[in-house]
Formats: sequence, C-alpha cells, structure tokens
Amino acid sequence: MPALRVLVLTDDAETAVATADAGGVDSESGSANIVALSSATRAERVLRAALPDTAAISFRVAAALIGRSALPLTGVRHVIVAMPDVPGEPKGRDALDAVMGELPKDATRTLVVAQETSDVEALVARHFFKARRTVESASAPLPAPGRVVRVLATSPGARWDTLRRILDELDPASGVVVVDDTTREAGIRTLSTLGYGPAGAVRIAHGGEVGEAAVVLFVGIPDAAALRAALVSAAVHIVVLCAPREIASLRALAGTVPVTPLLLDGPRARAESREAATRARLREILITGAFARELLTVAPLLDEFDGSEIAAAALVHASEVQRAAAPVAQAAAPSPSRSAAFERGGTRPPRRDDRDAPRGGPRGAPRGPSKPRPFRPREP
Repeated sequence: MPALRVLVLTDDAETAVATADAGGVDSESGSANIVALSSATRAERVLRAALPDTAAISFRVAAALIGRSALPLTGVRHVIVAMPDVPGEPKGRDALDAVMGELPKDATRTLVVAQETSDVEALVARHFFKARRTVESASAPLPAPGRVVRVLATSPGARWDTLRRILDELDPASGVVVVDDTTREAGIRTLSTLGYGPAGAVRIAHGGEVGEAAVVLFVGIPDAAALRAALVSAAVHIVVLCAPREIASLRALAGTVPVTPLLLDGPRARAESREAATRARLREILITGAFARELLTVAPLLDEFDGSEIAAAALVHASEVQRAAAPVAQAAAPSPSRSAAFERGGTRPPRRDDRDAPRGGPRGAPRGPSKPRPFRPREP
C-alpha cells in the first residue's frame, strides 16, 4: 500500500520546490523522486490522487493540512527539517512545532542547518533531544587581501535572466559560470542562447573547476573548495547568484573575505537621487540583518524585478504611506492652549475677574471701593 515515508520540511514553498527539483526525475517511471507540496489546496488534491513516497513541504502548509486531516503521517519513517539561515517568524516556529508533534515517535529526525544559533538550539531541545551532531569540515577560503565576493539575490526562477543582465553589464573577455548537476543543462542552454558555444569566451564549469577567467559566476552557493579556487585565481569579479535567505550562509562561508551586493547600473542610476541619509540607514539595517519578516514579503518579487528596483519601490511605498498618514495626524493633534497662544503674542477672551478689575490695574486685582452717588430726589 503506498504511503508517505520521507518528509522534508522547509521554511517556505520556494525551498520546497527547489528541494524537489534537486531530487530529479526517475528515469524509468518518469515521476519525480520528490514531490513539492507548495500550497495547502493543491497539496490536498495531489495527496488524494496518489501518495508520493517522498514529499517536500513548508511548515505552514503541513500544519494547514494537518488541521484538515489531509496529511497522512502514520507511515512517515524519516523526517528532514531544513532550517532557514535567518530566524523565522513566530507563526512559522509554531507551525513547525505543531507538525513535529504529530509525527510518529519512531521516525528518524534529521535537522540540517548552515550554522548553530539560539533558534537552532531551542529547536533541538524541543524535538531533537540527545541528537548526534555532525559538523561538515571544510577548509575556509584564503583571506586574500583586496578580494571581494559580490552577491546578487535572486530567486531560482529569475537566475538565468539575471545572469544575462550581469554578462551584459560586465561584458567580460572571458568568464566561467559554475553550476551543479541540477542547473548544468539550463546553464548550457542559456549561454548558447546568448551566443556562447562550447568553446566560447564564457563557458560552463562544474564544481571547483574554475580555471582562469576574468569573471567567475556561481549559480547558487558554492562549496568551500570552489570559492577558494575562485579567490586564488586571477578573476577580476567573483559573483554569486543565490536566494536572499542564502546570503547569511555565503557570508559564513567567505569568512574574512567581504561579501558586498552587486548593483546593476540601470537600477542604480535611477536611484542616484536618493538621499545619503536614507542610504546610510538602509546600510545599517542590512548590516544588522533585522529584516527577516520583510524579506519573506518581497522575496517573490525577485522573479520579476531586480533587488535594487524592489528596494526603490519600497521607498516609494513608504513615502506614500507617510503622506497619507500626515493629514490624519494633523487632524488628531491637540489645539494650542489659551496660555500658549497668549505667550506667543495672541489674544484671549478676558476672564471675569479681569473685566471687574479697575482699568489700569493689574489683572486679577480685587475691586476698589465704589464712589458714592449724589442724592437726587424724585420728581413729583
């Protein structure tokens, strides 16, 4: 009887799809080795039609399916949790806790993280008690003086168009595009479309085969050996195309080598009029990394637009919200007090004791004695 036996839990639907894409397709049956369940409604329909052996699903979608009693977990034997590099939202953590609580007790549990953080330690204490830790040993890149790694955040669906824009921008005399097994065919097809054949100036490389080139472009996060080979090469530019949530892993991998964003001239030229104070504040936010929730909001837009264009649009939206809120704030502001208006040189209605005070005397002074009136007899 078919049953769901392996469950891969991710933080978002995009990571679930990328995991399923990396799993490939079975050559004999033609079916996917890993099925991506990216939305609750579609996932419920897919699970009713046929139960896959392995599925990749986000925490929130899995929790929603459990609430509908639509995710069969009794046959699950292996659970793999892909922890995001940035801290998730509290709702996301609650969803993960709900899913982990419904899994069979005898299912093996594996947690994959880029680095150990307080969130990871808390998760291990709740659901991976007494788990065996395995740390991947990798030689750190050489801290080459003056070397810089450029990063351009993009989604998997827009990476090849972004690659084309980078090649148009840099126009390198020679270049290497480093891919893995899952992106090799797409990379060859993209370069062929741009006029680079098998022996062209820009070629496809696999793994750590960087060689000598003016530009080294990594599609996805490189491993330590490939990044080390690029840093010791004569490349003028080292560029990494990765998802926004992978930038933290890239910084950890690069070590002391600076990782800075790559700005394409088109969006940058349109943003030249931005004030220096705004740029400085954005730079502070980027350094602290305190934008995890906002990053989840704008990440889907990377399929259509460049990251700097999205940032400029966000500034426009913030200005519109501020202008719309200004009349409301002005209407709600309290009117100045009478004493304040008087201190600024304005006038105020006289008080009752002011009207009764003798003219020329100080305000509020008591009334003086009234003058006696002369006696006037009544006329007959």
